[in-house]
Amino acid sequence: MKYFPEIIRILENFRERRTDTVDTDFRAQTQNKEFLLYDGIRSGKFPNDFEAAEELYEVAPTDTRYSSMKNRLKVRMLNSLFHLNMRRAGFSEAGQAFYSAHRLTLIVQIMAALGARRAAKHLAERTLRLSTKVALSD
Repeated sequence: MKYFPEIIRILENFRERRTDTVDTDFRAQTQNKEFLLYDGIRSGKFPNDFEAAEELYEVAPTDTRYSSMKNRLKVRMLNSLFHLNMRRAGFSEAGQAFYSAHRLTLIVQIMAALGARRAAKHLAERTLRLSTKVALSD
């Protein structure tokens, strides 16, 4: 609990409304254009921007509606990379540790840069123990 005030201070400065990810709720929105683009790329239906923009908006890929929606999807997918469940995906313990150590290292760097030194130090020590346990050299 002693690290929470630092983290809360950082979060209060940014006041993000929510983090959009490729989750179950997103996948359930089968008529949402963002999901349709995601699913079309995944299935191979959209091999390029021209076909996707034409199918979804009947416009060129440079149209603001398409490029904005594509950017929102990109952000959603990048956010999702920080919430992967490696155990459920069947990764080995070493693979899980590798992912966790690198994710925690990024969080430590961000927290230190934003002034949450105590919380960053705590997470850095935890990350070091994890890395040492599974002999990660990165």
